[in-house]
Amino acid sequence: MEIILSNDELTTSTDGLSSELGYEISATVDDITLIDECRRFVLFVANYVLKGRKIKPEETLAYGYWITKVRLEISGRLNFWEYRPDAREYVPGISNTLRYWREQHEVCNAIGSVFSPPNAEQLITVSEGVFEGDDVQGVRYRSPSHMSGWWITTDRYNGALSSLKNVHESATGSIQTMVKSNSIRRPLTMLGSEWRLAYPKLVEAEREIFRPTSRFRLS
Repeated sequence: MEIILSNDELTTSTDGLSSELGYEISATVDDITLIDECRRFVLFVANYVLKGRKIKPEETLAYGYWITKVRLEISGRLNFWEYRPDAREYVPGISNTLRYWREQHEVCNAIGSVFSPPNAEQLITVSEGVFEGDDVQGVRYRSPSHMSGWWITTDRYNGALSSLKNVHESATGSIQTMVKSNSIRRPLTMLGSEWRLAYPKLVEAEREIFRPTSRFRLS
């Protein structure tokens, strides 16, 4: 299998994957400066499915802190779409996904930290009210490898651990849903021995890096 580039240099696709899985994978950007990131994205997805994981049409896949969705083309190729910045609908291409990915890494590099988003196979801990649309708050703890470390709760949480449940990050898109609904992209970092949350904010047209915090609240 190899990754090939379209004639307009805006689409990258797998070549040779169909012999093993029955389909090829492709993704498109609207800016040629994103093509290297696009190639890495397609390679990431290809390696993901070659390990035995399945991706079906209309399923979502988180990349960093944004969500992409798989669409099946008439040709049988799986093409990736993404949420619009206002999170109202999916649109063709993954340009914003890759821009956010780049920005998140820039933030982490600026404060000398490691970009560490949850992966699609890890679990997060949620309380009642998270999926009902309540205001949420979260904290991240060091956890076993099968857990992302994120605990997302609402005011309905009464402190009883038995009331919490673990759900797959890939199945719910919980963190991404909360982030996109507030139009804020928060790159997770690990500073010292604690998991922290760092985020950029535009102030008077200039990007300022605020001191990382171990918690967040979205309302």
